[in-house]
Amino acid sequence: MSRTMQTELLGYHSVCLLSRELTAQYRSLYNRINEYLVGGYAVVYTLESDPAKTLERMKQGGISDVERFVENGELNILSKESVYTSLSERDQERSGKELVREFNSIVSNMKNKSGKPGNAKFKGISIMFSADASFELGDFKKHMDFERLMGKHLDLEDVELICFYKLQSLAELGLSPLILLLDYHQYTVHGGWKYRKWNPSDTIELIREGLDEVLDGENSELLLRTLNLVHGTDNNRIISQPEVFESNLRKALGDNKADMVVSSITEKIRKELSFG
Repeated sequence: MSRTMQTELLGYHSVCLLSRELTAQYRSLYNRINEYLVGGYAVVYTLESDPAKTLERMKQGGISDVERFVENGELNILSKESVYTSLSERDQERSGKELVREFNSIVSNMKNKSGKPGNAKFKGISIMFSADASFELGDFKKHMDFERLMGKHLDLEDVELICFYKLQSLAELGLSPLILLLDYHQYTVHGGWKYRKWNPSDTIELIREGLDEVLDGENSELLLRTLNLVHGTDNNRIISQPEVFESNLRKALGDNKADMVVSSITEKIRKELSFG
């Protein structure tokens, strides 16, 4: 696929798959943060566990005046565990929408610092958010609800939110949650900080490619038409109810063949999500 494009910072809820160890990608992350800060944007960074060690690594990684940015409220370094814990442990029954409200408070606190004595006026805010704590805390269902509602309820007018996942985390997910995860984000982020706008048709294309890899193209097209005619599984329903699509796929192909198809599609999705 060649739908990669560079876009502006503000107003997007994006997803990024860190396909290598984070330590191998710190430099790229820190360089991007430095570009934001020098360019007049504020940053909330939550991809590591120890803020003090992160600050030291950022200094060594070449972020100019990093301590000044922290003191002025332009750079907010939070541990990935504390962010998600603060969103999930205060009330175990909270809905995704209430968790988004809590996340909005982080944005509000940053905005309140903007332009105050001693602080620069922010052009906008970039939030680099680690989604992996939800796996570690065993609360992924609530996290998916959080992702679903994030783009609708987070104040994104002058905010960018990038949700970072590690490869080993997404490897735990089946096809259905992967399809939903793509649908909940507007952009995918890749090497060189290129943003690719993601549309439902892109997911359908990957599904077709996965089917073609296991079945021949003619049979793939016939299968999709049959699923639509017999079960009403059109493209819109595949995206909105992928678990129904997967269930009907197993009825049509049997578990062994369906497992091959699902494996092919999920691998293509992970590859398309990769930061590189």
